[in-house]
This record gives sequence, C-alpha cells and structure tokens, in this order.
Amino acid sequence: MSKVGSVGIGIMQFTKSSETGDPGSFAKVKRNLELYAESVHRILQTTPGERPREPKVGCELRQLLFEPNEFYLQRSAEFIIRLALTQQEPRLEVLAMKIDTDMNNHRLRVRLFLKVKETGQTFSLDEEVNYG
Repeated sequence: MSKVGSVGIGIMQFTKSSETGDPGSFAKVKRNLELYAESVHRILQTTPGERPREPKVGCELRQLLFEPNEFYLQRSAEFIIRLALTQQEPRLEVLAMKIDTDMNNHRLRVRLFLKVKETGQTFSLDEEVNYG
C-alpha cells in the first residue's frame, strides 16, 4: 500500500462500467476508513505464514481452538489481536475491544474501537473471526 499526502490509497478494485454508471470508470480507489477496515480484516482473518508473499501478516487466533470458553480465552484473544494490530497496522490505535465467544461454531465476535493516529478520527469495527 502506498500513501499520497495524508490520504492512504489502497488496492485498486476493478468494477464493471455498468455497475458504476460511468462508462469511463473502471476502478475504485479505497480510501481512509475503508482502507483501515480492510487492513484490520486481513490481519484478523489470516494466520501468519498463510500468505506466501506476506508471511508475517495475520494473528494466531487459531491456537485458541481447544481453550475453554472462559475469561482466559477472551483475554488471550484480546492480547493476540492487540499485539497483531500494534505490530502490523501502526497507523491505528486500539482504544477498546469487546469480545464475545461462540464455542459451538468456534467463532469470536470482536468489536474494535479504533483511532487513526494521523487524524485523530475514531471509528468502530465489527469482525467475526473463525478460530477453529
């Protein structure tokens, strides 16, 4: 990803001109909060080493598969997520996090409250992570 001035620019996502209504518009550039949300999503949904070209991207949530649904599971997940976001997405600060577990389906529901360090803008993000 590259930066232009103070505006982050993400991956180009190609769309059909019929979807945009503009025959000259073939690409959409993701900016600002969309870019951050996509980055957080990629980190939480990936295990390190899963992406050959990006071996360090991701977090180790799958190691929690056999942990009992208790305080330890939620605190471990919070630590893993906070560490991964701090290391891999330094543009964001984690203000708060709420984690709910669904042990039957091996899922964590994560609500993140994030702050963009450069602008001070805050936003929340809901993610559902399969850890099994």
